[in-house]
Amino acid sequence: DVVNLKNSDIVATVDVSALSNEGEQDIAIEINLPNGINLVEKSTDFWTVIAEKKTAKTFEIEVTPLNGSWDTDYEIEFSCTPDFVTVEGSKRLLDSVDKAVVLLDLGRIENPTTAKGVITLLDRGGNVIDDDNLKLSVKSVSVYISLMMTKEVPIKVEFTAGVFSVNDAQMTCNPPTVTLKGSTGKVSSINVIAVGVD
Repeated sequence: DVVNLKNSDIVATVDVSALSNEGEQDIAIEINLPNGINLVEKSTDFWTVIAEKKTAKTFEIEVTPLNGSWDTDYEIEFSCTPDFVTVEGSKRLLDSVDKAVVLLDLGRIENPTTAKGVITLLDRGGNVIDDDNLKLSVKSVSVYISLMMTKEVPIKVEFTAGVFSVNDAQMTCNPPTVTLKGSTGKVSSINVIAVGVD
């Protein structure tokens, strides 16, 4: 009965299982109707699809800090877990991806800390790529934020043996200092580098 026919009673299907070639292709539309209902006319007989081969590419995850501040005596460094993401999609879409980043709103950083960030894909112009046809192996990562300290300390020569004592010989180093870089807890406690001379 056509009068009682509902939209859900009419099913149009397109079978893409036989697609084997890339590019634009027309596929026949099949119409399934309830018993006793006949199809008189269709507005179109084909559905045009674009078939693209699926591929994958791996990107190292970069962290871009936003609105962060920290003491000028320190440098800030990031490490992600995991540190790589695999992106899957058509070659056309993957070619548009330049990098995978975590845009991290830091706030004030006074101590090493850990944050969670969502991975964002960017093109070469820095524009966000938001396409459901690109699948990421992971969508978010854990980011460890460390404060790195740079410190210049003097080199001190210490005689360990030989015919001269520390009072009888004079020795200078070139360069006289060395620059250290590391976590604040380790570097801040080092005030001199001792070099043993036999």
